[in-house]
Amino acid sequence: MLPRVVTLAQMLLDLVLCEGDYAIDATVGRGYDTAWLAEKVGPTGRVLGFDIQAEAIAHARERLETAGFSDRVTLIHAGHETLQDHVEAVPLVKAFMFNLGFLPKGDPTQVTRPQTTFDALTQAFPRLAQGGLISVAVYPGHPGGAAEAEAVLAWADSLDTNLAEMATYTPLKTRQPSPWLLVVSRRR
Repeated sequence: MLPRVVTLAQMLLDLVLCEGDYAIDATVGRGYDTAWLAEKVGPTGRVLGFDIQAEAIAHARERLETAGFSDRVTLIHAGHETLQDHVEAVPLVKAFMFNLGFLPKGDPTQVTRPQTTFDALTQAFPRLAQGGLISVAVYPGHPGGAAEAEAVLAWADSLDTNLAEMATYTPLKTRQPSPWLLVVSRRR
């Protein structure tokens, strides 16, 4: 059985993340990816997590406290498009995770948006360490999701291939439109 796009993103990020690294969860949601990143960076690393929904921040905070990771994560109740306002003092980031769409079991009208996602990705790449990865799980099936998918591809197309290499992973012959994954690495 092939992994889901989020599982595949974690598998790829696991290849570059080490204890002591900095990571950013650009879409905290229920905190699963945030806790996973916190485990990977260990007690000497840091994770910043962004979400516009107070419900998401509360769920993530509870999950992190239960796992014993709250001391290595800073949760920011703001959209990922404000990323540059919060990372000036942070060293270069080894991994960014974007899991687009809406909060699972939450309000499906509260979704990530094409322009804010484009802006966040544009702000993320200059902060990415050499050899680091940006993963973007894209869900084109919800209202507005197809436009956001186009924005993600437009951002990827804007990158200088002397600085970045990228790949997409798209399941074939599945329900349409299928979730897919974009991974971008900063060349060494």
